[in-house]
Amino acid sequence: VMAAVGTWEIIEMEVESMRGKTEMTRERYAAFKAEEGFTLAELMVVVIIMGIFLTGVMVMIVNAVNSSAASYDLVRIDEDGTEAISVMTRQLRVAVSLDPGSTASVVTFIGDVDGDGNDDSVRFEVSDGYLKRGSGEGAMNEWIAGADQLSFRYFYYDEETNQEVELTPGTLDWNTYYTLIRHIDIELDLSRQSAGSIEMSRTFLGSVYLRNDLE
Repeated sequence: VMAAVGTWEIIEMEVESMRGKTEMTRERYAAFKAEEGFTLAELMVVVIIMGIFLTGVMVMIVNAVNSSAASYDLVRIDEDGTEAISVMTRQLRVAVSLDPGSTASVVTFIGDVDGDGNDDSVRFEVSDGYLKRGSGEGAMNEWIAGADQLSFRYFYYDEETNQEVELTPGTLDWNTYYTLIRHIDIELDLSRQSAGSIEMSRTFLGSVYLRNDLE
């Protein structure tokens, strides 16, 4: 009888041990399930969020590059326009003769523009998207790109009225008074298309009083 009781106790101990192992196995399985990787749906959400984030970063980078390029082009426009007005006013100032064929968009004159003591023929005009300069029609050189328009306004001093009077090229008054011109206003329009199709334009103004009486 005692032997049977002992055997039964051993069996109960074995059963309890197996139950304990079973509980440990369940706990480990539950922990394993809790620690396993993302589901497909979770991965797709992560990919979508990352895509949105990277797209935003790329847009910011592209905008920064375009803004930098536009700023550079704007500086170039300012430099080109300032140079053009400076050169045209400086050379017109020493004119000794104005071609009567000059117009509101083209000026041709003679003067010692390089200071060597000799008079030179000089012409300024805009064509084919360039501000051009040279010695006359057919002898023009491309100077500044992105030029849209060049215009001149001519004035002479009327001693009777003590006022400046504007002369319009091609009129009878022009043919009569163009040698009396003392003052010329200049307007130059420049534009550039920068990266990202950003259109930029600037207008530059100049004014010059002639030193010499025109022949």
